[in-house]
Amino acid sequence: MATVTTQASVAGFRPCVSRTRFLTGSLGKLNRKVSIRQSSSSYASFKVEAKKGEWLPGLTSPAYLNGSLPGDNGFDPLGLAEDPENLKWFVQAELVNGRWAMLGVAGMLLPEVLTSAGILNVPKWYDAGKSDYFASSSTLFVIEFILFHYVEIRRWQDIKNPGSVNQDPIFKSYSLPPNEVGYPGGIFNPLNFAPTLEAKEKEIANGRLAMLAFLGFIVQHNVTGKGPFDNLVQHISDPWHNTIIQTFKRKNQRNKKGFTSSNPTRPVTRTRSFSPPSSAASLADRELSIDELSLFEDLRISPENPNPRSFPHSVKQQCWEKAEKIKGRDPERWRRDPLGNILFRKLVGCPGCLCHDYDHIVPYSKGGKSTLENCQVLQATVNRSKGNRTEMSKSDLIQKSAYCRVSGRDMDLLELSAYGNVRHGQDSGGCKIQ
Repeated sequence: MATVTTQASVAGFRPCVSRTRFLTGSLGKLNRKVSIRQSSSSYASFKVEAKKGEWLPGLTSPAYLNGSLPGDNGFDPLGLAEDPENLKWFVQAELVNGRWAMLGVAGMLLPEVLTSAGILNVPKWYDAGKSDYFASSSTLFVIEFILFHYVEIRRWQDIKNPGSVNQDPIFKSYSLPPNEVGYPGGIFNPLNFAPTLEAKEKEIANGRLAMLAFLGFIVQHNVTGKGPFDNLVQHISDPWHNTIIQTFKRKNQRNKKGFTSSNPTRPVTRTRSFSPPSSAASLADRELSIDELSLFEDLRISPENPNPRSFPHSVKQQCWEKAEKIKGRDPERWRRDPLGNILFRKLVGCPGCLCHDYDHIVPYSKGGKSTLENCQVLQATVNRSKGNRTEMSKSDLIQKSAYCRVSGRDMDLLELSAYGNVRHGQDSGGCKIQ
């Protein structure tokens, strides 16, 4: 309840109630209470309090939102909760979604922070689905669907008929104590917190904030390709150049460049040979030109391969831990394996394998825009497509690599272009598929 306390002279103070006009043009009294308290001096203190159920001063709350519910500030501009049955359902839906959002936000932030601090070593939340588990993703989906379906049916029954699911249907000796819908208590409240109105208000407020934060994380990753903690660290490292304005500006420039490059009137050559520099080190020792930067500004492997070769994250991590640190490079981002291949930390969690014991894949390197001009993109495509076969015909190779379009995301790809392993054919100077 918002409270404002001030003082005014008794002789000059005259309480009044004025009428205000909101956006709709309707007139209504300000929903305020004014109280006067005589002080010891010649001044009187008065307090203005916003009544419960007023999310915007001067706007009358709907009659069905009378302030009796936790978090009720009279906000329902579309009138969705006018039906009492709908209101009952929306109350429980917001409560459950808020709880899931709080767990989700914590599950996004904590692993990212702890991994960045070196305490844990787990994939980022947006790469978690790429990891290998004890069962396939389709199997896990079916199991989760069945389990959640059962739980949600029981919750729906409790909303329709409060207390009807307190008795455990399997373990007959266990039952929940009488409770309010949405606050089951018992095993779900191990610390025995009392469901006071203040606690309910705090839970709803934090749940609403978490739902907005969750949505913000999704949008943020879609725009920047990074998580919230990585973006925060990037902003703190250079607060004048890493802001939301610069982020959208860079994304807009990339979109414009992608539109220009996709113009059908522009000739595209896919068969000319391309010879990368003979030494990756020579590229690393000099500044990249504007033309070279444009080659890697939009690099990424398109996820159109339905069955990429994949190995457990633990296997990839063992490969990373055994890799040699590179002098002058960040040891948490760049390493060299026993075969001399450069490993990039961000790609360890990607589909495919980055370990030399199986198939070493460096998806990015200096090369042309087309697939056949980029040795490492082509090599990665072959490794993911050939399966158990040891060789592929030229026609199969072209067919398998035709969908492998490249585009880029951040400055890390410029480093990949400098440190990626580009293999040369001894005769033509082109790509050598191994």
